[in-house]
Amino acid sequence: TCALLEDHSVVCFGDNSYGTLATGDTAAVPRTRRVIVPISNVRAIASGYQQSCAITMGGELWCWGYDWGVLLPSEDFTTTPVRITLPGPVQQVVLGYSDGCALLESGDVWCAGGLFRGAPTEPYETTLRTVPGVANVVQLTASFASASGTATRSGS
Repeated sequence: TCALLEDHSVVCFGDNSYGTLATGDTAAVPRTRRVIVPISNVRAIASGYQQSCAITMGGELWCWGYDWGVLLPSEDFTTTPVRITLPGPVQQVVLGYSDGCALLESGDVWCAGGLFRGAPTEPYETTLRTVPGVANVVQLTASFASASGTATRSGS
C-alpha cells in the first residue's frame, strides 16, 4: 500500500515481497513501518498486484515491484523505481492484475500485459503499445483483472 502525501512525496507500507516498498531489496519490513519512496514532486500514484507507479508533476512515470510484464521492462521485479519511457507526459496510470495502462496528456493510451492476449495460453505483451482505435480518452479505470478506459469524442 502506498500513500501520496501533501508534500508530494510517497510512502509505502506493508509487504515488501518483490520490492513493493521500493527499498532497494526484498527484506522483510515491519508491516507498520512507513518507507519513503525515492521520487519527488509526485502528483498521482496507482497500485496493482504487488506493483506501484507514481506520476511526477512533469508527467514522468515511475514504477516498481513485481511486474508480470505489465509496465516494467522485464517480467521479473525491481526493488527501486524505474522510469517508464513513453512518447509524452503521463496524465494517469492504472494497474490491473496482469496489465497496466498509461493515459498520456494527448489522450492516447499505452498498455502492456495480459490486456492484448487473445487466449489465456498466449504470452503477455511486454512492450508498451497504443490501444488500436482508441483516442481522446479522458479517464482510465482498473479492476483486479484488467485495466480499461473511457473515451469521449472530440468537442464532447
